[in-house]
Amino acid sequence: MSDFIFTSINGASFSKRDVDNLLYQTIQEYPSLIGLIQGREFSAGSGINVFNPVSNGLNRANATTFEWYERVLAPKKTSLTAVAGTTTTFTVADSSIFQIDDVLKLETSTGKEITEQVIITAIPNATTLTVVRNYNGVGTVDLQGGNEVISLVSARIEEASGSVQAENTNPNPIVNYTQIFKETARVSKTEVATNHYAIDNIISDQIQQSFLRFLRKMDNQLIYGYKNNSVANKRLTGGLPEFIDKVGGDNVKDASNGDITQSMFDDIFESMILKGSMQKDLLVLCSPKQSRKISNLSINGSNPIVYKSYQSSLEEGQSVSRINSSIADGSSGRILINNSVYQDKVYILDMSKIKIKPLRYEGYKEIPNDRDTYEAQIVAELGFQIEQGGVSHGLIKNLAV
Repeated sequence: MSDFIFTSINGASFSKRDVDNLLYQTIQEYPSLIGLIQGREFSAGSGINVFNPVSNGLNRANATTFEWYERVLAPKKTSLTAVAGTTTTFTVADSSIFQIDDVLKLETSTGKEITEQVIITAIPNATTLTVVRNYNGVGTVDLQGGNEVISLVSARIEEASGSVQAENTNPNPIVNYTQIFKETARVSKTEVATNHYAIDNIISDQIQQSFLRFLRKMDNQLIYGYKNNSVANKRLTGGLPEFIDKVGGDNVKDASNGDITQSMFDDIFESMILKGSMQKDLLVLCSPKQSRKISNLSINGSNPIVYKSYQSSLEEGQSVSRINSSIADGSSGRILINNSVYQDKVYILDMSKIKIKPLRYEGYKEIPNDRDTYEAQIVAELGFQIEQGGVSHGLIKNLAV
């Protein structure tokens, strides 16, 4: 296969390497969410292009339907629904998560310590535990039922005992589909022959413009997209709404038409930490309107929520400030403004958990035609892998606009 897109334009050649360098330059100069994912690994002349399954190696899709597996090590806890003061019979929401000889701690529904601990001696049915009270010797507490949470501490195991009961640790498969993206660059031969003010190469300019449209289509699908394969050979890949909005949970906060606040960010950061998110590479994705409101949050004191420093990085796109949590672990996220984001939404994304999964990539190829034009088309088929949607990412929705 030829290494050239256009083999001869006014006596000059336009190679695939020229196009790769142009694409890299476009990603540098025009921030986008897709460009942010791509830009983490794509560099001029490196041969690494996340749209290309060959250079992307193990991170490729192997079929139009692809899946990944997620394991979440959740704490074993349930709520007390009924208990009479100091009796040894607990009625709980779910007793199946425990075993005999498990040691349990108690706390209020708000997470405040109840000093007494108990140990399980029998599990009569799916909602009942028989326990030894005051196992830790600090005194028996008059429990009310319906206002306490019990959770596993550890298990009391006898010497020379046999194996413990195995737990089901099968991972949860998550499925998405690949989608075909196409864009065409077209320029008339008259335009090529004409000298253009402030444009050195009209072909380069048109390819760059078509690549921007290409990125925008993928950006929009990532921001708005739900997965669908209901029509044969026509697929849509799921994006943030599919794997974050629909999952819901503590990581999705409804602002009920209120303005964005520091506590909203803190609630989501806290939820992410409690669910085990490592928060490696957080990004706050929002519209210009919400960015202005975020900038109006506190920038004073020793622990400001907003760092008012303008940053521009070739790898990261454009960041106008950072959000700093008041949680002691230093959780924070840089802001990326994107006009495609709904005005009433702000996403908090762990970018290390969002990947492009390419199935095929054709780059730019010349389209032979009998018109008075030069044409080249870029084709890529890919999907998005958004890992741990209900754990490592967050959403504030229904904000005032």
